[in-house]
Amino acid sequence: MKGQSIDLPSGRLQPAGLLLEQLWNTALPALPSDDLDIAETVRQRLAGQGNGADRQRAAYRHRHSHHDVVDRLIQQTV
Repeated sequence: MKGQSIDLPSGRLQPAGLLLEQLWNTALPALPSDDLDIAETVRQRLAGQGNGADRQRAAYRHRHSHHDVVDRLIQQTV
């Protein structure tokens, strides 16, 4: 993930990818074994493609069109 996010314990901005890894490391021991595959898939997608806002900005940058953003959202939900 790109950009920064607020680290709640410190109240400071931190790289979003770092916070995602910290969350993963904290949550992993508590996840039921049958949830590990889906959690790993989501984690890899976030690390590689970013979150929804990252994907929407990328779609907009392609042609500076809001229609592209909506089309991308439709493709992802169908």
